[in-house]
Amino acid sequence: MFFSRIQLNPALRKTKAALASPHLIHGMITKTVPPDQQATDEGRLLWRVDRGHHETVLYAVTPVQPRFEHVVEQLGWQSAPAQTTDYGRLLDSLQRGQQYAFRAALNPVKKKDGKRLPHVTVKQQMRWFLDRADGWGFAIPSNADDEPGHAESTDTSRDESQLDGLCVVRREDSRFSKPDTAGSRHRVAHRIAVFDGVLEVTNPDLLRRSLAFGIGSGKAHGCGLMTLARLGAP
Repeated sequence: MFFSRIQLNPALRKTKAALASPHLIHGMITKTVPPDQQATDEGRLLWRVDRGHHETVLYAVTPVQPRFEHVVEQLGWQSAPAQTTDYGRLLDSLQRGQQYAFRAALNPVKKKDGKRLPHVTVKQQMRWFLDRADGWGFAIPSNADDEPGHAESTDTSRDESQLDGLCVVRREDSRFSKPDTAGSRHRVAHRIAVFDGVLEVTNPDLLRRSLAFGIGSGKAHGCGLMTLARLGAP
C-alpha cells in the first residue's frame, strides 16, 4: 500500500473544474495504477482533497506504486511533484492503546425505505461517527489529554457536538452530475462532514482495514479516507 500527497494549484481552470466535480478527480486517480490493481486484498483506491487557507492538497491511497505525473501536470505545480511513501509502515506499526490525531471527510447517511438519506445536523453526524468507531478499530478518548487506555466509544452522558477529542470542522453539500454507462448524465449529491480529532487504537486489525479500504460511503467521490498523525507532530 502507498500513500501520496499532491499539492494542487486552485488557480488553474482545470483544477477549479475538478474540485467542483469530484468524478473528474476520481477519473484521474484511477489512471494512476493499472485497472486490475485498483482494488486488491490489501486495500483499494481512496482519495481526499483538503482545502486550507494557504494550500490545497490531494491525498491518495493506492494498493500499488502510483504514477501521478498527469495529475501534477494538469492540476498541480510543476515545481512540486507528488510525494509517495510506503503506507505499509504505518499500518504495520499500529498497536492497541496508541493515540493519533486524525482527519476524515465522510458521508454520514442512514437507510430509510431502501434509500440513503444524509444526516443533517452536527449532532447527528457526530453520533453516526461514534456509533461506528468501535467497528472501525478505534475509540475517541473521553478527554484528549487522558492517558491511553481510557478511551470510550459510547458515553451517552456526553454531548456529542462538544467532545474534546472529536469535532466537525467543515460541512458541505457536494452536488455534481456525471455520465452513466448509457451515456446520459445523472445528479449525485453527498453531504460531507470533515471530522478532526484524537483517536485511540482499540483493534489494530480493524483500523488497518479502515485505513486501507476506507470508511463510510462515497469513496469514489473523495470520502472515506482517514489520515493519522502522531500527537504533537507539526
